[in-house]
Amino acid sequence: MREVARITPVVLAGGRGERLWPLSTAQHPKQFTLKAPTGRSLFQETILRVADCHWFEPPVVITNRSYKASVARELHAIDHPHATVIYEPHARNTAPAIALAALHLAEHDPHAIMLVVPSDHHIDAPEKLLEALPMAVRAASEGYIVTFAMRPTAPETGYGYIKKGEVLKGLASVHGIAQFIEKPDAANAQTFMAHGGYGWNSGMFLMRAATALDEARQHAPKILAACKHAHVNRTGEGTAFYPEAQAFEQCPSIAFDRAVMEHTKHGAVIDVAMGWRDLGSWEALAAHAMHLKNHPV
Repeated sequence: MREVARITPVVLAGGRGERLWPLSTAQHPKQFTLKAPTGRSLFQETILRVADCHWFEPPVVITNRSYKASVARELHAIDHPHATVIYEPHARNTAPAIALAALHLAEHDPHAIMLVVPSDHHIDAPEKLLEALPMAVRAASEGYIVTFAMRPTAPETGYGYIKKGEVLKGLASVHGIAQFIEKPDAANAQTFMAHGGYGWNSGMFLMRAATALDEARQHAPKILAACKHAHVNRTGEGTAFYPEAQAFEQCPSIAFDRAVMEHTKHGAVIDVAMGWRDLGSWEALAAHAMHLKNHPV
């Protein structure tokens, strides 16, 4: 019997996928238009990946108000009506989105464990992520923000990298984070791959809601203040919420990696061989197509 508290997935689905224009547009972004080999969209695959009720609470989806119809259609098509959806009035990147989710969860339980997952990624072996969750939850319960890294299989220049630090005391397989490296040049990517102490940054994070808010208070106070105001003055009820637009507009637009993870002293990383790919560029799509050709599902 697992001794792991159920986790609330926070699904980030507000991006426009501008690097994939015209395949991905503001009206039809990649998370809804790109299809997995199953025929389902990347968004639907993400929702189903975190749908096991033995592991997960119903998800919290963070998306843009203009995607309301798309989200409803996509959830209905996979018979997944129990998601809570927070509709951002403006696109402000992942740090404000995660702050909104943490504020929502902390209202009911500050110790709630949240797993942040982008909705435009492909994962070959999601069971490997599940295997890593018990140790990740232990680390999160001790106040760490845990991210999951993939061992590089090629000197990719389109991904961020994480340099692993020492194994954390009492947390086997969990390392501290020595450094984040954002999209290196080809020579450095080759060095990182050969070194063995680096992993691709998956952009997935597991933490307590209270930890997310504490770290935002320390490292991104303008974001937290704006999100608090937007959250307190939100409209909606039940499973649909609309943060107050004027307050949310004051949020700096910045990724969680830059706003928090590059500054926190409580970052941690676990290697997970889950066959992860971020499908955010034409190069990544081409590499993914080649991977599927060589490893058909």
